[in-house]
Amino acid sequence: MSPRSSRDLDLGRVLAQPAWLTSLLLLLVNDHVLKGAGLVPSWLTGKLSDVAGLFVAPALLAILVRARTPLGLAAAHVAVGLGFTALELSTEINAAGEALYGALGLPFQQWSDPTDLLTLLVLPLAYVFARRVASHVAPPPRGVWARGLTAVGLLACAASTSTQHVGPEDAPESPDCSEPGAPYPCEAPLTEDGCDNGWDEDSDGAVDCADTDCSAACDALLEACEETVSGPFVDLSFDRSMEGSTLGQPSLTESNCLGADAPDDFLLLHVPEPGTLVLELPENHGVSVRSTCTDWRSELGCYDTGPTVEIPFPAAGTFTLVVEALDPLLAASFTVDVVEFRPAAERAP
Repeated sequence: MSPRSSRDLDLGRVLAQPAWLTSLLLLLVNDHVLKGAGLVPSWLTGKLSDVAGLFVAPALLAILVRARTPLGLAAAHVAVGLGFTALELSTEINAAGEALYGALGLPFQQWSDPTDLLTLLVLPLAYVFARRVASHVAPPPRGVWARGLTAVGLLACAASTSTQHVGPEDAPESPDCSEPGAPYPCEAPLTEDGCDNGWDEDSDGAVDCADTDCSAACDALLEACEETVSGPFVDLSFDRSMEGSTLGQPSLTESNCLGADAPDDFLLLHVPEPGTLVLELPENHGVSVRSTCTDWRSELGCYDTGPTVEIPFPAAGTFTLVVEALDPLLAASFTVDVVEFRPAAERAP
């Protein structure tokens, strides 16, 4: 083993710094206490996980690979950033991560949100912090203390993306989430998903909209859907644009790709025959389509990346188009342009 140079970094010192320890504590509390508790918006807990994780993880990686130089430390930060970006943008890598976590007995679900990439700005700050601390002459933690902090940090980072979206097909025999065998985590009865899944989340004997905790979510969604159904509709035989606004609107729905924390607006579509609708997504918004406005389980598709999307409709009828801002801060008036509607009969054999 080559002797350590006086200019080498000792990254063990980072583990004893209040800023790193505070970030680790924030990651643990956020992921295991705040997430799913309904105390703070889910978009905020997601961003807190990203920020704290990106601050904690690079130093741990550098320690694991025994990096001693500023270049090695920088490489660890770049590797963490690339891995984070890949999880946000690649469905294939997400699927691989889900399979790996499943093999380890851990739940895993990574929701794609382009705004999460803004948290990568934490990495340069984390690098400057780690390099400065690792260059100091103060003694780093050693032995059991160092190994313990490293292990806790690794477990916290591994669990930071393990908030799984549990569907109704995963429900236990008993709808009471306090009983053994209940799915983890149970949705707090404050969102559409938590108020329409047949489970007793808070073990009070009331399920879904019969639970008083669900009054706000159930009543608001029902009222919005009734207004949509009784209002004007878009006939795809003639109309070529749809207008609306998420500005000042509540967040009433959950979907497979848009979450439950950003404001949304509903549009009614009249589909004249089976076919494929090609839409141009409005800036900073995504869309999902339901056959029943009040039932998230009737979703036909969800789309959060464009610029254009193709939505197949298996039959003629009336459908609800949910337009949702990608982030609460991006709510605005929008126009959804209809590029074309291709009847199924026109498809090439």
